[in-house]
Amino acid sequence: MSADLLGSSSGGGARGAKGFIASIFDLSFDTMITPKVIKVLFVLLCLVQGIPLLFGIVSAFAASPVAGILAILFSPVVYLIAVLFSRIYLELIIVIFRIYETLRDRPL
Repeated sequence: MSADLLGSSSGGGARGAKGFIASIFDLSFDTMITPKVIKVLFVLLCLVQGIPLLFGIVSAFAASPVAGILAILFSPVVYLIAVLFSRIYLELIIVIFRIYETLRDRPL
């Protein structure tokens, strides 16, 4: 796997099949790295969106027990909506890259 990260591709493969590190330093921009990192970005977004909700629950309990219980009840809904919008946005980015790949490989 480390050879793949460094950019040596073993065997034939799709056009522009490079390793991740080689794709980052591809000065001709033939290889897109966004489709490769989008899964990691989604996981990071899920984690980052959960942190403020946890702080909100703690601060709500600091204000009053009723506010804390309400925060516990509504935080999952807010979290799911935030994750849903993040997922939709990232899927739109992937669709744009798939359109690019389809048009790039298409003869004129």
